[in-house]
Amino acid sequence: MRSEPETRYVKSGDAHIAYQVVGDGPVDLIIVRGYISHVEVAWESPALASFYRRLASFCRLILFDKRGTGLSDRVPEDRLPTLEQRMDDVRAVMEAVGSDRAALFGASEGGPMCLLFAATYPERTLGLLLWGCFAHYDWRRSFIGRYWGGDTVDDALDRLEREWGDGGDLAAMAPSVAGDDAARRAWGRAQRLAATPTAARALLRMMLDVDVRPLLPAIRVPVVILHRVGDVAVDVSHSRYMADHIPGARYVELPGSDHLPWIGDTESLVAEIQELVTGTRPEPEPDRVVATVLFVDAPYEVVRSNVARFRGAMLAARGDSLGASFDGPARAIRCAEAIVAESTACGVAGRAGLHTGECEPHGSEFAGVAVDVAAEILARASAGEVLVSRTVADLVAGANIAFADRGSHSLAPVHDSWQLLATSPGRAPSQLEPARVFRREGEYWTVAFGGKVVRMRDAKGLGYLARLLRHPHREFHVLDLLAGDAQRGDDASREGDLVVAPADAGAMLDVAAKRVYRERIVELEAEIEQARRWNDPERGARAKAELDALTNELAVALGLGGRDRRAASDSERARVSVSKAVHSAVRRLDDQHPELGRHLSLAVHTGTFCTYAPDAMVSVTWDA
Repeated sequence: MRSEPETRYVKSGDAHIAYQVVGDGPVDLIIVRGYISHVEVAWESPALASFYRRLASFCRLILFDKRGTGLSDRVPEDRLPTLEQRMDDVRAVMEAVGSDRAALFGASEGGPMCLLFAATYPERTLGLLLWGCFAHYDWRRSFIGRYWGGDTVDDALDRLEREWGDGGDLAAMAPSVAGDDAARRAWGRAQRLAATPTAARALLRMMLDVDVRPLLPAIRVPVVILHRVGDVAVDVSHSRYMADHIPGARYVELPGSDHLPWIGDTESLVAEIQELVTGTRPEPEPDRVVATVLFVDAPYEVVRSNVARFRGAMLAARGDSLGASFDGPARAIRCAEAIVAESTACGVAGRAGLHTGECEPHGSEFAGVAVDVAAEILARASAGEVLVSRTVADLVAGANIAFADRGSHSLAPVHDSWQLLATSPGRAPSQLEPARVFRREGEYWTVAFGGKVVRMRDAKGLGYLARLLRHPHREFHVLDLLAGDAQRGDDASREGDLVVAPADAGAMLDVAAKRVYRERIVELEAEIEQARRWNDPERGARAKAELDALTNELAVALGLGGRDRRAASDSERARVSVSKAVHSAVRRLDDQHPELGRHLSLAVHTGTFCTYAPDAMVSVTWDA
């Protein structure tokens, strides 16, 4: 999935609310963040992006910025939004994405909004999961008093306003990473883009006035409350109070002090969310996992920063060598090459060794033969060299990583003969990298991946896949895919095909319907103007096409004197048709070419917008 999904707007009262939709799961989950957020900057954080992707794997994830923060409309200081207005923003976003019922995840200051929504719209609330929340905020027992300090609230807010945007309060929000300069700078940037110092002060002042304690006994939906016992930003006593006063609430205290839910141990949180949303918890972690293990001789700071950049995890050192693990071998290689290059630039002759195999997890550490083999490979690497096992090289076939043979070696503890290869950054792909082909030839498709070639009889979903593969990381609206399919000359009369009419309208345009049309037209005009300012012609063209279609529908509907029409349903029908065809094609490919099937299952994402999004660290080229 893309690191940054498309941001759209919906009008809620007098404010435009920015929102995103990620995934196409069967159940909707709405994330209601704390007092500040920014839906696009969020995806710059590897930890937060990974957290969102985990959630989107089992639900349709809906993200938005509350009015007054992020990409949503800012509000004057003398007209700060009420809790009711912000709650109504949730309802407006649900209407915009066609959600009748959703689970709500409220973090920190997002909790009171979720509680009010559940009390007001219980029929639209699948359940609540409250993380580090409060019903009424006690500033002295939380980060305003504990971190910003002072004898009064104004003293604390004065300091907050002076220091806003430097990221220093990460010490309260996520103590476990507060010593990481890169994390602190990223947090400071997120603060600056989410709100100005004046706005941040006003939003926190408003937060202090919120009190939903009288609502707690009236909550009649499933509620799960989670809190880390050492949370500095919001004292755990706040959640204990809610658990005592919400009938039937499930309360879970977790170890740790990080207030931000995507920092620290996220597995317990994700399991609770998945159980609330789907009714089942994720499968327990296996006793053994497959990982790519990297050992390097290089300066610690160079290793640590690059391991974080390439989404790895540091392992215990072996002597003077530093270790890390990765869930993808290509990222591990890119990380090793970056470490060696940076070390060389610093005047240190770095070197690296990598192997992929089964490991035994022990907390945050790994043990087993794969770890020992990686350390043995490092011992055979020359200065400035990234040396890998043949297993690693085979797993990254097609990733545009070139290798040079370094012969066979006997490695402890296995003592078998192991072929080792050195990466060659900047060289053309070697023969270890077979071409990637996804090409139609008459009634058949020739598909090559990972050194294996198969032939597939034509099917509509293969055509959609080919178009996505030609344009990695580009989003296609399902109607664009259908239009391209029609131009391809496929027989649209075949059973199961969708024939898209230009304006398939539905129930007559009453006053409410006309209002919705007017609001959407205003939104599209604003989106076209924003696309022009941001020099994004594709986004502008999509908005213009939708605007033209709406205008045509209104012209037809209003010219019929109010006779019944059918509401527009092209996009939804197209989404179902395209998603079904693509998933069917991937299953067929998986039957004949399991390696490619696994790759496409992870990299191809369907919904109203479809995309092929392989690992961003890997260069991908298809002959499609």
